[in-house]
Amino acid sequence: MKDIEKLFKDSLENHELPYDPSAWKSLESKLPQARIVKPINFTKWGLIGFVAAALAVSLFIVSNSDEKQTNLIEKKEVKQVEKQSTTTKKTAFTNPALITEKQLTNQKTAQKNSTENSTNSLVNIEQNQVRGEYENSDHRLIKELEFGVIPNNTNYQSNLVQSTIENQKSNSNLKIPAISTKCQGETLELENENSKSIVLKSPTGKLEVIRAKSQIKTNLNQTGTYSISSIDDKGDLIELRTFNVINSPSVSLNFDSELTYENGLPVLKAHIESEENKVKWTLNNKTLDVTGKNAQIHAFKKGAYELSVTVANEQGCKSSEIKIIQVKDDYNLLAVNAFNPNSNDIRKTTFLPVALQNRISPFNMVILDPNDGGVVFVTSDASQPWDGIDRRDGKLVNSNKVYIWKVSIKSPEVGEKSEYKGTITRI
Repeated sequence: MKDIEKLFKDSLENHELPYDPSAWKSLESKLPQARIVKPINFTKWGLIGFVAAALAVSLFIVSNSDEKQTNLIEKKEVKQVEKQSTTTKKTAFTNPALITEKQLTNQKTAQKNSTENSTNSLVNIEQNQVRGEYENSDHRLIKELEFGVIPNNTNYQSNLVQSTIENQKSNSNLKIPAISTKCQGETLELENENSKSIVLKSPTGKLEVIRAKSQIKTNLNQTGTYSISSIDDKGDLIELRTFNVINSPSVSLNFDSELTYENGLPVLKAHIESEENKVKWTLNNKTLDVTGKNAQIHAFKKGAYELSVTVANEQGCKSSEIKIIQVKDDYNLLAVNAFNPNSNDIRKTTFLPVALQNRISPFNMVILDPNDGGVVFVTSDASQPWDGIDRRDGKLVNSNKVYIWKVSIKSPEVGEKSEYKGTITRI
């Protein structure tokens, strides 16, 4: 075998085939043609790259914004669900007076399926039942409607629901009192003689429940139409009676801060601002003989005076205002306490209380000696004042001596005393 291999090797070692040019040409025609490489345009490809990058950034921003918006919507939906859950918890209180037959059936089914769950649950109240908004009231039932819970006792719940439904079957026998037109600010006393609750509704929709066999007092501060309703077995309000509340008239009382003197009398002037003409004046709870919008009050004594005025409109509605007036001094005929017969001022040379010079009421004045009570001077004429002469001896009285004067009024004013007195000194 080795000799055969050696034989082939030796015979082929220096063997060469003759060169054939046509063979090379045939082979070259079968090879792929060479490509011509064009130079690279860097400006064109740079612009394409920039546009692609801008599109990628825009897609990223839009995607991120959509994701944030989606998260915001999801959060909002979660909040709404939580809010609805909270509202459901708040409104899931039991109103013993407003449970329907359908609710009773549902409750019994729930109790049958799960005694424990029905015992600790509240009976749901339909949205159209009377819960509403309640204004300030200490009424026990209103508190029960807002916060009350049926005791955890199955028999108690069933009996209460059944009795409530029986009371709600008919409104035909309900006794609702007739209420005439009221005035704003009046207090309404409403008694419910029925065996079921009724509801008072204000013009703005506020509800006040009056339990069976009970009564309430409420202030009618709103004007408009009020209604009294019952509650049917579905929890809806059934209007039974209405009444109106009208505006009360307005009044403003004003008075002078200082006393004035007219015809020798102390006068305090007062007046009102109101569109009404029916006016009533009172002073210290006594009616004055004044019917207009202006009044004059004689304040003879110092102290506090309670002045009140009441106005009424054509519908009979009334409004009042009260003012307290303080008077500092007692009225004493405006008398001075000294005079000088030798003064150059003629007004100071004689003595007579100033009020007596202007008043038309008859009077009598007497001057007395404090030592012996003797009468020094007497007059009933406002034009004849005391000039200091003692009628007992016709001489001028001693200076710096104090004398007593007294005045009697023949026709005193209402509320005025008939006698006045004081002291007078000749200087």
